[in-house]
Amino acid sequence: MKFKIDKIKNKRSNSFGGICSLYLPLFLSFFFSYFFLLSPERVLAADQPANVLLITIDTLRADRLSCYDSSHVSTPNIDKLASQGVIFTRAFCHVPLTLPSHTCIMTGKTPPAHAVRDNGRFVVPAELLTIAEYLKSQGYATAAVIGGYPVHSRFGLNQGFDTYDDRLGEIKEANRELAEVRAEVVTNRGLAWLKSVSGPWFLWLHFYDPHDPYEPPEPYRTKFLNNPYEGEVAYVDEQVGRLLNYLKQSNLSQNTLIILTADHGESLGDHGESTHGFLTYNPTLWVPLIITGPGIRAARVEQLVSHLDLFPTICDFLSRPKPADLEGRTLLSAARGKRLPAKPIYFECLYPYYSRGWAPIHGHIDGRWKFIDSPIPELYDLETDFKEEHNQVLKQDLPQFRKTQEKLNRESGLKAEQKPDAEAIEKLKSLGYLVGPAPTRKKNFSPKDDVKVLLPFYEKAMFTLRLNASGKKELAIEELKQIIQERPDLDVARVNLALIYEASGELELARQTLMAALQALPESYDVFTHAVGYFIAQQQYKEAVNIAESRYLPQMDSDPKIWIDLGLCYRHLKDYPKALAAYERAASIDPGYALIHNNLGMLYLAWYLDTHDGSFLTKAISCFDRAIGLDPDYAAAHYGRGLAAYRVSQFEETINFMSRALSLNPDLADANFYLGMALYREKRFREALGPLQTYRKLAGPKLAASELRKLDEIISECQRNK
Repeated sequence: MKFKIDKIKNKRSNSFGGICSLYLPLFLSFFFSYFFLLSPERVLAADQPANVLLITIDTLRADRLSCYDSSHVSTPNIDKLASQGVIFTRAFCHVPLTLPSHTCIMTGKTPPAHAVRDNGRFVVPAELLTIAEYLKSQGYATAAVIGGYPVHSRFGLNQGFDTYDDRLGEIKEANRELAEVRAEVVTNRGLAWLKSVSGPWFLWLHFYDPHDPYEPPEPYRTKFLNNPYEGEVAYVDEQVGRLLNYLKQSNLSQNTLIILTADHGESLGDHGESTHGFLTYNPTLWVPLIITGPGIRAARVEQLVSHLDLFPTICDFLSRPKPADLEGRTLLSAARGKRLPAKPIYFECLYPYYSRGWAPIHGHIDGRWKFIDSPIPELYDLETDFKEEHNQVLKQDLPQFRKTQEKLNRESGLKAEQKPDAEAIEKLKSLGYLVGPAPTRKKNFSPKDDVKVLLPFYEKAMFTLRLNASGKKELAIEELKQIIQERPDLDVARVNLALIYEASGELELARQTLMAALQALPESYDVFTHAVGYFIAQQQYKEAVNIAESRYLPQMDSDPKIWIDLGLCYRHLKDYPKALAAYERAASIDPGYALIHNNLGMLYLAWYLDTHDGSFLTKAISCFDRAIGLDPDYAAAHYGRGLAAYRVSQFEETINFMSRALSLNPDLADANFYLGMALYREKRFREALGPLQTYRKLAGPKLAASELRKLDEIISECQRNK
């Protein structure tokens, strides 16, 4: 995408010289007064283009910064930044979801225009111009350091970045998923890049910490024991302080435009929403926005602004031409006290629509009015009711708001939706996002489909899992039964009830709950997959197959895991051709999923052991090698490869692969057995003793008496010959 830059040519009139000699002092006085007082942000030397630092703090409520509201956590470093520049008190995001919101920031477009509507299901279209691409074309070095998986490079926001550091799996920490890294890591990586770069630069730092689950490190964990969300905010403030101190000490702050904002906020229970991603009230749409830079004076701006305005503001600050199709406005004039032209601020939330089939939410803010378009519409006067407690929908004329909304909803026609693969589903699930195969999408919705009607039941159903974990199982069960009675169509209540029964060992009640759910909600993919998974967990493979073969749901076309589960069932039932067909179906959906190739390897190995057909062993080895190639740290694949080697008495290979498997996962009991037996076969008795004893400790209680006796004989032989 190219943009033309008009060059202004100097033109001299014949009479300019005479006039200049007479009025030069007055002219210079006026010029410098205008240059420095009315446009202070443009005092950059032509040969020293400003750097640009963009800081986005995920899930940060504006009122949890003390420069916005001092009644909560103290954030002295961000407050100091705000005191040096412009703080916008009414800034809004366009969607309370990480990937779509950051796409708004980076492209200067709303979701209908950029087409990214949810986490995990969409990839930023290559046709779009990002801030990074634009600045790179202007001679800037560009880098991003990512703190959370929703903006991983696989989702397309890496466009235009020379460096896009999204290493999330390298920092392993107890009780913390590999779908994020702490703010300290982000800061360290950002500082390392700054120390290596020369010339003008653009750096985006993404801090993910305030996102659920709230687990701040010490000392913030202890200090904020009763409010861990604020502990996360305080921790990020500390890391922002480290960054700002480096800029000051390195004399970079005097020539750097700094923009700090959040992708969205967090409800924290307001309006009945515990986190974000369901509703579009101000706790999740209202975001902090602070802009500082050389020549920008301290100010507080109360005008309505949005993320769309950041891209144009960067262009204006750098005196670079603004791409013609940007939807926002520069904020520099507002920083000088001028009124911005009125413009509606579009917003939406489609996560419940894509993940659960609930009604979509669209809306806009226009002046004092905020219109939420859903089956049960809402209208709020933000000047008198910023907390959105008094719906004015019956007191105002809605057609004018609907007409505006229809214009704002118009889509660009760009294609961004994709089928999420297994890795994306698992990592986003670890962060609280349900990103599986999409439910059947309705076109018409009634008030019973409205998110604000369904969300209280959903939140209550999810809370029952916490009740059960705290020892209040009976109360949790009673709550779920009540939800099912009131909303029999809410699948999550039925699934959670079955999970609680299963966890407590009441397996027959779990089975009855799932079978009743299958009958009541035959189109629920969540119920379907949990029922299949339940029978697999109980090793009742025929029952699992009967359920899977009794129905066909469209989500199966994009879900590799259901076919992996079916392949496992067929393998245990020794129906190898059907198992092979199921795994191949899974591989056609997600060819890069290492688990599929590992399971294919186990299938071919079982086939070989039953038939002694060497071609199946060759295929098994090939599949295990493929799985290891896709994921070198996949312990199960190393175990499978070692097992294949053991079956043909290739003991050195067995030792190598089993040792690698155990280095990745020490809890693999069978890997200890085969490692020990391979060493035993090689007469390396001293080395064999350790893994065999470990295997006995881990698996001994499950072994038959004859198996245990034979194992003890081998261990005794190793002890005698060591």
